[in-house]
Amino acid sequence: MEAKEAGRVHGKLSKLKEEGMLPEEYEQFAYSPQEKSFNEIYRKYQDELKKNNGLDFTDILIFTEKHLKNEEVLSKLQDKFKYIMID
Repeated sequence: MEAKEAGRVHGKLSKLKEEGMLPEEYEQFAYSPQEKSFNEIYRKYQDELKKNNGLDFTDILIFTEKHLKNEEVLSKLQDKFKYIMID
């Protein structure tokens, strides 16, 4: 895969993840051979992350947001820290 194409794939992966669309959900919209190929890449990418207990940058942002919406977690963090900086 060329660098330019890899950049496009990464951008699309991030966008779908930010929208909360998993490979299983995207699959229903994958009609063209390119979309089906992309979905297979997305599925394998997510499988590899899971297999290695890994998170990519988008996962870290989503994971953080999800946990900060949890009142119990938020309360504990607010008790412990005056400020939280997210870069």
